[in-house]
This record gives sequence, C-alpha cells and structure tokens, in this order.
Amino acid sequence: MLSVFILFLPIILASEFVLEEHKNYKLLPTDTCGESMADRIIGGSKASLGQFPWMARISYEICENTFEYRCGGALINEKVIITAAHCVVDLPPVDCEGTNMTNFRIHDVILGDHDVDTDPDCEKEVCAAPMQKIKISKVISHPKYNNPKLQNDIAIIILEKPAELTEWVTPICLLSGNHDYTNSTGTVAGWGVTDIFTEDVGKVLQYLNVPISDDDACKKYYAKISPIGESQFCAGGIVGKDSCSGDSGGPLMVVAESDSGPKYSLLGAVSFGYKKCGFSPIPAVYTYVPFYHEWILDNI
Repeated sequence: MLSVFILFLPIILASEFVLEEHKNYKLLPTDTCGESMADRIIGGSKASLGQFPWMARISYEICENTFEYRCGGALINEKVIITAAHCVVDLPPVDCEGTNMTNFRIHDVILGDHDVDTDPDCEKEVCAAPMQKIKISKVISHPKYNNPKLQNDIAIIILEKPAELTEWVTPICLLSGNHDYTNSTGTVAGWGVTDIFTEDVGKVLQYLNVPISDDDACKKYYAKISPIGESQFCAGGIVGKDSCSGDSGGPLMVVAESDSGPKYSLLGAVSFGYKKCGFSPIPAVYTYVPFYHEWILDNI
C-alpha cells in the first residue's frame, strides 16, 4: 500500500537535518532499537510472537468505563510513541446516556501485546512477559495537522511512566541519513479490521509486506481529495491486501543497515486510504516520518 511520488521527495529526507546532531538524539536507544525476536519475516498474515516489539495499541474511553482500542503506534524510546494525528485530535462525538461525555477520550497504551485475548501470550512453548498498560501523560499533535487537508498527520504520545524495555517491548529505530526506498518493500502491522463486511478485527497482530513505488495513479486519485505533499507517500496497491480501520497510526517499517547490523526502522505511519480496504489497486497514504524527525526530537 505505499507509493512515493513528488519526485521521490517523501522517500528521501526532505531537508538537510542530521538526526545525530540534534541535542535530543541521545534520548533514542540506538544500540538496542529495531531488534526483533523473529529471525526473518515469513509469508503469511499473523506475526510471530515478539516480531514487532515496538507495536502499541491505543485505548479510548468510548463511554464511561467502556474502552476500545482503535489505533496503533510505534514506540521510539521508553516513554514516546509515534502515531497519526487523526488518532488523537478531532475525535468523533459519542452518545453516552446519562453521562457528560461528548467525544472519545484517549486513555492509555498497551505495549508487548500479541493476541488480544490472552495475557501473557505464548507460542510453541515460549511465553512472552505480560503486556504493559501505561496511562498517557501528554499528547502532541503536529500544529499543522489537516492544513492542508489530511497532511501533517503525525502525533507524539508521551507515556505517564517509562515502559519496561525487554525482549518483548523494544523501541523501533528512526532512520538516519538519506534513503531512497522506491521499488523496495516495507512492512505494515496492526490489529485493524480484517474483513470490511463483518468488521472483524485482528485478534492476533497481523502484518503485511507492501511495495513502495512511484505511483502516479495514487497521486492522481487522491488529488481529488487532497494533494499528496512531500511529507506523505503511498504504498501497496495490491487488491486483497491493505491496511484498514484500526491500523491508523501504526508503523510502516523497513530494514536498514546500522553499525550493529540490520534493524527495523520507522519509515511511515498509516494515515488514510481507499474507503473499501483491499478492494482497489490504489495504494494507501502514509505519513513520511523522516520528514518530521526534527519536530519529533524537539518535542520529546
């Protein structure tokens, strides 16, 4: 579901900003980030236990004492999660009889989850540590979100307390340097809708490998809604394979080389796409996270 256009600007860093020179770079766990418990990605839809240990599930209080997990995110250090701005601002109204609630309320985050029905999660006689549920201290959405329409769809969630970093809860890396991932493959993961007819959601973390390419059809299609800017890119476009409702804010990941070997790094965050997920060859649109590295570091 991702394709890149605007002369490939989204896939190459859009400024001269150098990640390593920022004063807050030291807050990123660069030695331990991006490490997966899975040896490699294997074909299929269900992730292996511990394959994406930076995955976060964001909880909302729909009505008083009624909670749902409707968005995803990616942990980048022990207290900071990157997600989509539309997951944390302009939340829709709710009808809760007998209460004063008027909108969803973002509530907490779960880390280290795999199967939403079990805790701890186990696979082939190996069990992970119990999931971590942590309340949210602060939400920082990009000041220019939705200006222009649907652009700057990125937000930072600050946790109330640091996550306990283990082999099951590990931050993902931020990409360092200039990179061109056009015509390569990224991976998107989440617990979102798996069937648009039944609105079934994934009980076990799902993942999908998607092509990243310069897709002029994607750019032309979404121009009717909102022009795709240099801080966005498209990926996917394979009928029957797509991100969907509930995956918003989740990471699109690539494997990048580092001084300590290949590591998963954060390239994009799920933003929006064709209404009927998986029914169109039109790719989905992702926020290009490296475009916002300076803003992220300024705010953590």
